[in-house]
Amino acid sequence: MGVLVLFLLSGLAALVLEVVFVRQLTWLLGSGPEPGAVVLAAYMGGLAIGALLFGRAADRVRRPLRLYGVLEVAAGVSGAGLAWLLGSGRDLLVEPLRGLGDGAAARAVEAALAFALLLVPTFLMGGSLPALGRWAVRRRGRLLAPLGVLYAVNTLGGALGVLLAGFVLIERVGVAGSAYLAGTLDVAVGGGALLLARAAAPPEPARVAAPAAPLE
Repeated sequence: MGVLVLFLLSGLAALVLEVVFVRQLTWLLGSGPEPGAVVLAAYMGGLAIGALLFGRAADRVRRPLRLYGVLEVAAGVSGAGLAWLLGSGRDLLVEPLRGLGDGAAARAVEAALAFALLLVPTFLMGGSLPALGRWAVRRRGRLLAPLGVLYAVNTLGGALGVLLAGFVLIERVGVAGSAYLAGTLDVAVGGGALLLARAAAPPEPARVAAPAAPLE
């Protein structure tokens, strides 16, 4: 049950951040379809790359649940940091971009920059799901839940995240506040996973006493 809750909450936080990033990128990419397209492309690309690289690592690490926790904490921190950069800290981006002008080349550079920035948290999110799935599907040789069920729960969490962001969070706490809440949730999920990993750590092998020397 705890694994399903982690999948649900991580999906919720990820999609809240996606909605926030679409809203925030309007100042850079305009209010047309461009922000949504860039965010969607970055999410799909980051998830794919993260799943590929960290999915292989999850098969080799001794504690994939611990890897999941670290990735979730990093995704939450980087997601909240990116929300700050695209919001209150946008001046750090505006100044270097002013010299580009308004041509097609400038628009391409802006889109590429947004895509690159979004790849950081989405790359970490993509790696977290295979790590948790690797731990959850096989635990001490026993099947805990079908992988399809785990990903369905994560997708359900994503749908709830879109609804919450669009109809509740942004209206109540604002765009940046929604991102910070989602980032905090990711960090909490990661922290919970690290605690579970510590509690579920395999016991140290018992030390076998050396055989006594034979009596003369």
